[in-house]
Amino acid sequence: MNISDFPNNLRTFRKQKNLTQTDIARSLKCQQATYSRYESGEQWPPLDKVIEIADILEVSIDALVGRDLFCEQAANIEQWVQAMRSLLDAVKEDRRRNIVRVIDGLVHLYQDGLERVKKKDETADN
Repeated sequence: MNISDFPNNLRTFRKQKNLTQTDIARSLKCQQATYSRYESGEQWPPLDKVIEIADILEVSIDALVGRDLFCEQAANIEQWVQAMRSLLDAVKEDRRRNIVRVIDGLVHLYQDGLERVKKKDETADN
């Protein structure tokens, strides 16, 4: 765990949800500048806001603070998918379809793993 990853994790998970800082700030009922300071690391949100942020982003608090086993992979998965799609442009159509099926299968396996971890975290919380 590296608590200093928190601001970067906020930004990464927000972008994965295609949300803006303003979107998050509205949901939190705070100023966009305040939320921006959370992402820059200039200010730390109070615990109740951390909980709200985790709910909005649909991630665990552990993931936000870098304790989630899959946190790093989740932060990089979108970049990986984008890179693979760029590479596919150079591949013939029939092979491209097969590659896309494999990638889709891997993404589903990864998402299933995240869901299992999330359920395990929820069970441990109860």
